[in-house]
Amino acid sequence: MKQPNEQSVADRIASLEAEIAEKKIKLPPDIFKYVAEHISAVNRILEEGRMPTEKDMEFMEHVRAWLNMSEEDRQELPSMENLLSNPVYKESKKRNLSVQQWKDVLAIAEHLGKNIKWIDDFFIFTIFPGLICTKGDLILENYPHSRLPENLKVAGSFTLTNSPVEKLPNRFGVAGDFKMSHCSKIRNFPPGFCTKEIPVQHVDINYCDSFEELPEGFLAYSLNLDMLPIKKLPVDFKVQNFAFIQRCDLNEIPDNENGAKFVGDFIHLGDCPHLSKLPKAIECKQITIVNCPSLKKLPDSIHVSKFDMPDSDYVEDLPNDFVVEHEITLSPSLEKKFKDKLEIIRKNQFQ
Repeated sequence: MKQPNEQSVADRIASLEAEIAEKKIKLPPDIFKYVAEHISAVNRILEEGRMPTEKDMEFMEHVRAWLNMSEEDRQELPSMENLLSNPVYKESKKRNLSVQQWKDVLAIAEHLGKNIKWIDDFFIFTIFPGLICTKGDLILENYPHSRLPENLKVAGSFTLTNSPVEKLPNRFGVAGDFKMSHCSKIRNFPPGFCTKEIPVQHVDINYCDSFEELPEGFLAYSLNLDMLPIKKLPVDFKVQNFAFIQRCDLNEIPDNENGAKFVGDFIHLGDCPHLSKLPKAIECKQITIVNCPSLKKLPDSIHVSKFDMPDSDYVEDLPNDFVVEHEITLSPSLEKKFKDKLEIIRKNQFQ
């Protein structure tokens, strides 16, 4: 390390003191005293016409690096002494990650029994500073930690099971399928996730005791919800292929606010005892409704290839605009009750 001259040392001390004041960081009393005493000691050395040692100057750089860290990182690495040589700090800065992000990545590697080389081969860190992107699928089964790395992007599919993770990361993204089960603390998705902003292929969520809602603008190619406390789907909910919803606390599937029909290839609603309302119009290839005893009124308009509701005794009436192209299955009592209307529906099939 090149020996600095007296003026440059004085300037650096003044700059450091100004930085502490400018950042308005409330340093813990012991750390503030430690830094202040060290700055005073260096100033006395200069006043005596001597030059600070290399160790003194390194300490000043440790202080500056510590001040430039986030509050969260300062809590993770509370000691500024030997900060620049701390392996966690060095490795995180090398990858433009916060200390906490790097620790969370290390936790994933440890869980999967991998080393740092695997991390560098499997994760790409250079797209944007602070962004963590995988090169492929990320499967975390029985993951024991309460958090995932912030700004995590998965280039393939993502699976999280049996984990105390409390929330999904901000700016979280998955290019493939998203699967989550037995995660009792996650309540919802981060902003934009599973919408046209951050689309997902297949979404599979089951046995997550606290998961209560899907985001406004929900969009997925296919969906499976099972054993969830979710009570209502968003008004602009859209699934392109199949929606399989069962054993949920669902009360209603509301009308789309722009008047569009509830559309999908295959819709299955099963064992939802509180479901009492469907959208006014449904148009899909096939819909199956099983054991939803509160659903006494069907939509005003149903256009499907196949309609299957084998235990439909609780239904009070059939809609006037009821078009079934191929097959309709109802309970024997409902077949008898609406015999004439069903004859007309079946007569119109294939016409």
